[in-house]
This record gives sequence, C-alpha cells and structure tokens, in this order.
Amino acid sequence: MSIRLQVILSILVILLAAVILLLLLPEESAAAEPKAFSEVLPSPQDGDLTKPSAQLKEDNSPDIPEAPEHSPEVTETPLSGEETEENASAVQSLLEEAGYDESWISGDQLIVVDTYGVEADLYRFERLDGVWTDIGEPLHAWIGSGGLSWEKQEGDGATPGGLYRLGHGFGNEYPEEVYIDYRMVTEESFWVDDPDSAFYNTWVEGTEEQDWVSAEQLSAYPEEYAFAVVVEYNTDEPVYAAGSAIFLHCGWSPTAGCVAVEREAMLEILSWLQPDSGAEILIY
Repeated sequence: MSIRLQVILSILVILLAAVILLLLLPEESAAAEPKAFSEVLPSPQDGDLTKPSAQLKEDNSPDIPEAPEHSPEVTETPLSGEETEENASAVQSLLEEAGYDESWISGDQLIVVDTYGVEADLYRFERLDGVWTDIGEPLHAWIGSGGLSWEKQEGDGATPGGLYRLGHGFGNEYPEEVYIDYRMVTEESFWVDDPDSAFYNTWVEGTEEQDWVSAEQLSAYPEEYAFAVVVEYNTDEPVYAAGSAIFLHCGWSPTAGCVAVEREAMLEILSWLQPDSGAEILIY
C-alpha cells in the first residue's frame, strides 16, 4: 500500500471517530439533568409516598404554628350521627312541647325548665358547631308555690312562663368557678319589688334614695341567695306590678316565684355559663 493511501485511510478513521464522539455527547448531557433535579427533590422512599408533596408544601407555604399535640380539637371524640340526632331531637321535642320554634333561640346556651306542679326538670343544652348538645343529666328543680303563670302578677307566688335572657350572677358567697359577671351581696343590697317605686325590679345599693315601701334585702337570704343568676323577666322598662325579682337560685322547696335547684346544681350551672353565649332560659 502506498504512503498516500495510508494517510487517506488514517484521516478517514480520525473523522469517523470524531463523528461517533459527537453522537455520544448529547446522551451524556441529557442524562445529567435528572440527576441534578433528584438532588433538589428526592424521590419518595418505600412506604413514604407523600414525602415529595410534603417537601413542596413546606418550601412554598407561610410559617403556620403547629397545633398542640393534645389539643381538644384533635383528641375530642366527635358525637356519632346517632348521638347528634338524639340531642337535636331532645331539644326539638321540648321546644315543640312548649310551643316554641328553634329559630327563636338566639343564644348558644339554653336552660329548659319543664314544670309539673311546683316541681320541674331542668335541662341544659349548648349549641356546638350549629348542633344542640345535651349537657349532663336533667336536674331537679322547684318553681313558685303558685305554680306556673303566663300572666304573672306581683305577689302571686307564681313563676312566669316564657323565654328570657339570663343576666349576671350574684350571691352572698363567691363560687370557686364562674365566668359570667358576678356581683357580691352586701348588707346594703336591695332588690325593689314595690311597683310604685322608680327603682321597681332593679338592684339598689344603699337606701339614700329610698322611695319604696317593699324590697328584698338580699343578704337576708344567705342560703337561698348563696349563689344566683338573674332571670331577665320584666327588667327592660318594667311593666307596673307584672312581677319582679325572678332568679335562678339555690333552694330545696317551692319558691316565691323563682326557679330553684340544690346548691351543688347551682354551682354546676354557674361553672357552665359563658359570658358571650347569649344564654337563655325557657320556662313552661
């Protein structure tokens, strides 16, 4: 073979090698891209299929405090559908029996006093996430010695029927647990029950402006008014002689027109009532 032919063949071999090398280089470059991506976002490990999405959420979402490990929202066991239906049914049944509609209840805490003679069953309900829930067992209660009245008059000894707001608490003693406004009784605390007084059906402290001939001195009832809650009956622009001083208080017998429960039950109610719940009481 001539020297010229050997040179030509050598050049052809070199050119062929260069072409093959150029064809191989793009494949190596393309293979490098997934490797770089996998370093930023690793593939999920076996048994951890949420790892990539969790990583992305952590990188792209604002800082949000984690919920406490033992928060009530996490640990509380929700009511079953059957229990929820049963609670709602209990409220509806009592309201229907009293002739009231659920839409008339504006607050989120409700006491229902189902009377029979001078005694009653007292139920408590609380609206949680729009659903009424039973609170505890029914409590035994007493009402006025004159029974239930839908036309209450001053001095008739009857308890007024109807739906009323619950006001502040008060008493001769201070409860261990209370959240609503609570006022301590003094020897100068009077609740005026004289219809001719400008202070009719209000709490008055002291006698400097006394214009009444009849009023309850609250400190004179240390056991009955150990703990109490005002029932807002006839309190807004009081109607003359329509009745006054209607409370939910301690007691163990018929009252002069209030609703009474035993001392421990009254403490239980005070520890349950919340200041922003718009609590109401239905007496029928």
